[in-house]
Amino acid sequence: MTSHLLEGDSSTSDLGEDRFGGGGPDGFEVWLVNARDVRHLPGRPKTDKLDAVWLCKIAERGMVRASFVPPAPIRLLHDVTRYRVDLIGERNREKNRVEKLLEDAQIKLSVVASDIFGVSGRAMMDAMIAGQRDPKVLAQLARTRMRTGFGNWKKRSSGGSPTITRSC
Repeated sequence: MTSHLLEGDSSTSDLGEDRFGGGGPDGFEVWLVNARDVRHLPGRPKTDKLDAVWLCKIAERGMVRASFVPPAPIRLLHDVTRYRVDLIGERNREKNRVEKLLEDAQIKLSVVASDIFGVSGRAMMDAMIAGQRDPKVLAQLARTRMRTGFGNWKKRSSGGSPTITRSC
């Protein structure tokens, strides 16, 4: 008979984090039990200690099954993928902050360039950082498709800062 060491966890964020470092203590098989599977079973006690005893009893009776815990390389891949998603979200938040900062300074670069962080948008921001304020000079920094839409550039002074817009 195999002994089971149950681990009841209501959170799936750890995705079966191996708390026992490569399996359970000697002679035990570790089961991660999803709270969703045991929540509706009858006789559930209200304290942690009684809850642990209750989990053991339902495991003995075969009323609960072990959750799938992916192998370590898959868990690592999951962690790296989740971290990548977090980094992409952070990058987008920073881009939005830069765009808001430009708009607060009355520089409407997003009206001219659909992607202000593309080659043309970055070149224009670099020139503005270097001190260039002439919209005609900034228009010359546009690349490829963007260059065709800049027939009539206007310079509007609002609050002392030039605003770059494209006439439609």
